[in-house]
Amino acid sequence: MMFDYFDSMENGIEYLIALGSIVGVLGLVVCFVFLLVGTKRLRMSLISVMILCIALISLCGLYTGFNYFHLNI
Repeated sequence: MMFDYFDSMENGIEYLIALGSIVGVLGLVVCFVFLLVGTKRLRMSLISVMILCIALISLCGLYTGFNYFHLNI
């Protein structure tokens, strides 16, 4: 019974890491698009979001989410 609990905890942590990877990559893509077409005020506020996305990618991995969710890109 105890091992089932730890297995489910492991699956949950894997899911959160994969979700963080996907959110980081998608956030980075959206930031680049808004940097190209956005105003100067929007660009200044996107710098902090871009740093957060880079931190997520560095912590969770770049291809972790793609491998976990079986996305072929």
